[in-house]
Amino acid sequence: QITTVYPWANPLDIDSIITEKIEKEIKNLEWIDKFSSSSAVGVSTVVVTLENGVNVQDFINDTKQQIDKIVFPEDVKTPIVTEISTDNEVLFQMMLYGKKSEMTMNQL
Repeated sequence: QITTVYPWANPLDIDSIITEKIEKEIKNLEWIDKFSSSSAVGVSTVVVTLENGVNVQDFINDTKQQIDKIVFPEDVKTPIVTEISTDNEVLFQMMLYGKKSEMTMNQL
C-alpha cells in the first residue's frame, strides 16, 4: 500500500497531483497483478496486489525508487510504502476526518 498525505487538499487535486502520478510510475513494475486507488480529502491511497511468489521487500524497494522520481508540491508528505499481508487476516482500514473529541471517536 502506498499512502501519501497532502493536508487538506481536495480529492480532485489529490487525484491529479498524487494518485495519477504514482499510478503512472508503478504501472510497469514487474510482479503487479492489479492495483486500485482512492483519493480523498488530504490523502491518496494506492493498493497493489502482487503475483504469487514475489519477494515483497524487493518490490517495496523498487516501488520506493520509482516514487522517488516524482516531483510533488512542497506540502505533500513523503509517500509511505507498507506491506499488508492478508494471509489468514482480516484487512480493515478506516480513515476519519474532522475535529472530534477522543470521547466522540470512541463512541463511533
